[in-house]
Amino acid sequence: MRNPRLLFFIWNKNPFFVNTKGKKVGEAMIIVHVDTLVVPEKEEEYVKAMKSLMEATQKEPGNISYNFSKHMGEEHRYLIAEVWESPEASDIHEEAAPFKTFMKLSMEQKFAARPPKVIKFEGEISPN
Repeated sequence: MRNPRLLFFIWNKNPFFVNTKGKKVGEAMIIVHVDTLVVPEKEEEYVKAMKSLMEATQKEPGNISYNFSKHMGEEHRYLIAEVWESPEASDIHEEAAPFKTFMKLSMEQKFAARPPKVIKFEGEISPN
C-alpha cells in the first residue's frame, strides 16, 4: 500500500513542502535545487516563464514535485525545488520542450543576474 507523505525541509532559510506522491520509505529519488538571482527589471517576465515551466514540468513522467518560490530574505532571488523518481527522469526533463523553451527564453531575455547555483543529489524517504 502506498503511503503518501509530505516532505518538509528548509533551504536557505526558506520552508519547502514536497508531496512525494506515495513514494515508499527507502525508495530513492533525485532532488535538484536551483538558486537564481533575477535581474530586477526582468523579474515579472521570469516569474511568468517559470510558472509556465512549473505547470508543464509537474505533468512530466517521473516528476514527483516541482516548485519555485521567492526567497524570503533577499529580493529578486528565487529557489526551485525539483524531485524526480530517477536520474533518467531528471535527464529526460532537461531534454523536454518546456525546459528547452524556458532555457532559450532565459538566455535571450538575460533573466539571471549571475549564473544559477544548481545542486543535484540522490535522496530517499526516511522512516521518520
